[in-house]
Amino acid sequence: MTWTVFRTISKCYLYDRNINSVVEIPESDYIELNSAHISENLLEKYRRNRMLENTQLQEIRHGFTDLIEDYLEERMEQLVLQVTQQCNLRCEYCTYTDNEKYNNRTHANKFMSFYTAKRGIDFLMSHSKRLQKVMVGFYGGEPLLAIGLIQQVIAYIEENYPEKDVSYAMTTNGTLLNKEIVNYLVEKDIILTNVIKLKV
Repeated sequence: MTWTVFRTISKCYLYDRNINSVVEIPESDYIELNSAHISENLLEKYRRNRMLENTQLQEIRHGFTDLIEDYLEERMEQLVLQVTQQCNLRCEYCTYTDNEKYNNRTHANKFMSFYTAKRGIDFLMSHSKRLQKVMVGFYGGEPLLAIGLIQQVIAYIEENYPEKDVSYAMTTNGTLLNKEIVNYLVEKDIILTNVIKLKV
């Protein structure tokens, strides 16, 4: 069946796959469409609007199907660099702390190399040729443990891609902030997402 009917407390509706829409219908139509015997007159009423037709589904296509290659090749908007898997905290709600609960990776003493980060940045830039604005995010573990790498990456972008409008974001617990780091984050207009949860 290519359609279904349903109701709320006060209104009745028909969803039809052929038009991929939900339309409000009279209660009398709802009752008949919900019954075993639907009159030809009622069927004709909806078929004039391309509904209630028993068409065979040939293909389901997402609206971006024809655009996906272009988006992947020339409209990449964002890159998130996991600059470290190390963290200075072990918050109980963190998906990386309790590996048995979340079946995920654990914290590790791993840091991204500048070579890897540089390759990621070059990939982003070569795949965003049709965009003026892109975003680079820094993630961990705790990314402030790799502040030196983050500064290297931003300096590399500024030197090699001055034509791009690049914004920066970071997910941090904020515990390693000091005046020098705060001044740098403000200077580079880095958007912070804080992930520490305090108990009262």
